[in-house]
Amino acid sequence: MIFFVLEYFLIAFAFPKFKNNNSIEKPFVIFKTKTSALIATITSIILVGFANIATIIEPSISKERRYSDTFWMILGPVLFTIIALLIYLSYEKKINKMASN
Repeated sequence: MIFFVLEYFLIAFAFPKFKNNNSIEKPFVIFKTKTSALIATITSIILVGFANIATIIEPSISKERRYSDTFWMILGPVLFTIIALLIYLSYEKKINKMASN
């Protein structure tokens, strides 16, 4: 369930850089000042982060004490990240090897 909100977390995290990039045309602007954009970003990150943490720990603090659910909710994204990094590093090695030839 965590992966459903991960993209919102990443979008909120990237928003200040997008807002500060003047080379991108923005047809309309909701947050007029950098301060208001930063407040919206921090609020979004805190809320989404809290929702993720609550989702992760809820099974272990529920009446049934399903610690394995909490364990797998943590381990799944960690394993996915490790596998993705290994695949990416392998790709980088292959590209660098091809570039040096």
